[in-house]
Amino acid sequence: MSAPDGLATELTAELAAYYDYLTIERNRSPRTVESYESDLKQFLEFLAAQNEPSLKGLNQRLVRKYLIARDKAGDGPATRNRKLTSIRSFLHYLYRRGKIKDDFSDLLQSAKMPKRLPRNISEDEAQNLLEEPEVPKKIHDSLEPWRLQRDHIIATLLYATGIRVSELTGLTLGSLSIAGRMIKVMGKGRKERIVPLPEAILGDLEYYLQKVRPTLLGGKESQALFPGPDGRPLTRQSVNLRLAALGQGNGLMKHITPHMLRHSYATHLLAHHADLRSIQLLLGHTGLGATQRYTALSLQELQDTYLKAHPHGK
Repeated sequence: MSAPDGLATELTAELAAYYDYLTIERNRSPRTVESYESDLKQFLEFLAAQNEPSLKGLNQRLVRKYLIARDKAGDGPATRNRKLTSIRSFLHYLYRRGKIKDDFSDLLQSAKMPKRLPRNISEDEAQNLLEEPEVPKKIHDSLEPWRLQRDHIIATLLYATGIRVSELTGLTLGSLSIAGRMIKVMGKGRKERIVPLPEAILGDLEYYLQKVRPTLLGGKESQALFPGPDGRPLTRQSVNLRLAALGQGNGLMKHITPHMLRHSYATHLLAHHADLRSIQLLLGHTGLGATQRYTALSLQELQDTYLKAHPHGK
């Protein structure tokens, strides 16, 4: 990337070296590097307009001034935080190379994100989602009915266990114990946990292992519990797409995601009087803070019910 007009040759060279560092040493994807380039180009254009054409002009005041300008330009908190992350990373790099005297990046505070309650589906919607999928007559692919059955099993497992989609795609044949009614999950930070399986799902899982999975593999070898056509685990993106399609096929208006099923799992447990500590362990949260938001969600639903049902609420 070429630097904007007016920037010193020194800065241009440092940026080129920085992008090489991201690609080669940090093994960042081309898409990530492009994102950093875009963010830093915008930041450097701002510096040029401030008559700060070299590294010596980089300071805490200027970065804050830039973020205020982006706020006025209409950037939301998430966008500003992403751009600040790009700037922080560049500043860390410059400091380690001795190009700036002080690494002030840690003094720059991220924008506060608005607190959003998790999205979930109702118990009735979950029941509709988990009904056996009907195969549309227009489908001519002989494997598609089997894929639909696999998708149904995936949706059922996600709702029945509350595991993350990354945990689902990481499951192997050794992760599942039907006799023990549990799955072994590798969560965040490589922390392993045991999640119980309800009896109602065991028959579906046995059928999947005996009929659906071998048919989809077509003789290929794979240790993945949910393999794709090449035998490798399904990607998170493919699970997201298939789950959304399953929800639409079952007549749900909402865009169903694995994360939504995880939230629904926790919310419905809480609604049926499970304690927060148990939900925390089942979800693999490191602390109760992340779990307590489901209390807020339950209270909001309770309030919504009151407003709809009580004479004074209408």
